[in-house]
Amino acid sequence: MADRYGLKIMAVRISLVLFLIWFFTGFAQNVYHLFFLRILLGIFGGFNTFSISLVTQLCPQEKVGRAIGTLQATQIFSAAVGPFFGGVLAGWIGIRRTFLATSFMCLLSLILFLVLYKDKPLPLKSSDSPAPRKQHHSFRNLMSLPNFTVLAILLFVITTVDRGFGPVIPLFVMKLTSNAEQAARKAGIIISLAAFGESFSAWYSGRRISKVSPKQFLLFRLAQGGLVSLVLSFAGTVSQLLWLRLLLALLAGGTLTIAYTLASRVIPESDRAAAFGLLSSFAMLGGAAGPLLGGLLTSIDIRMVFVANTVFYGLLSGLVFKYISTGIDQINRPVTYP
Repeated sequence: MADRYGLKIMAVRISLVLFLIWFFTGFAQNVYHLFFLRILLGIFGGFNTFSISLVTQLCPQEKVGRAIGTLQATQIFSAAVGPFFGGVLAGWIGIRRTFLATSFMCLLSLILFLVLYKDKPLPLKSSDSPAPRKQHHSFRNLMSLPNFTVLAILLFVITTVDRGFGPVIPLFVMKLTSNAEQAARKAGIIISLAAFGESFSAWYSGRRISKVSPKQFLLFRLAQGGLVSLVLSFAGTVSQLLWLRLLLALLAGGTLTIAYTLASRVIPESDRAAAFGLLSSFAMLGGAAGPLLGGLLTSIDIRMVFVANTVFYGLLSGLVFKYISTGIDQINRPVTYP
């Protein structure tokens, strides 16, 4: 829809929907109201999957990596501090008023889009020349773009690995700590520091990618991720777990930024929103599969999660080395469908 009607109008639509749903959530009377509103939020929201298209629409190709890195760093940082501020607001003004405060923040976003965001101007149509034939951006066409399928798999697996830590870290800390209260506090610190590390890594990767070969940079990150994951399987104390998890976030945290930047070099301009939306869907599917896979592996052995992550990083390294073409390093290369 964004490729057909424009990115700005879709951003306005999403902001308006978010404002209305969070506002009505503040007046929910039972769990069914809340459940129904959350379903609507999932169907008509989707701002995070849409934001990459917005931030790169008017961005020069050589600065796309920096823009995506800054965006993802902001998103990860917000996800890290959001629950803290939500808890503070809930204790200060109450849960229902916290929903209302969230809705008015979405209203502020709506106003900013209306006033400040500049959409890409539509090309002028000449009566003498026939209208250009727009290619249909079907699922098959998008997946047939050079390197697109590999990048989609990469986003799915990397997000699966990252989200798989969710159920594992608290259980691992509980195993290493006898005091349940201390275990909860230490697990929270590890998860928060890892989020801040990933935020910094995304920001750094976005600035670094324009100065190096993206393929080599990606392979280097994947190799480092596999090595640290292997060492994590031998962690014997909470301190070792903390520092190794932070190191993994710093070394492998920018992988998604690199993948999205590489994708931007093979996506036709006419299908920017649809293609980035499809890639984001693969990443979100990985986010759903990660905790499930982590929980299943933990039922076998808690250290199996880190061993599996090592295998995943190794397989992805081989996939990228074999199938990602070196031509993707060229920044201003025109892209068409095969």
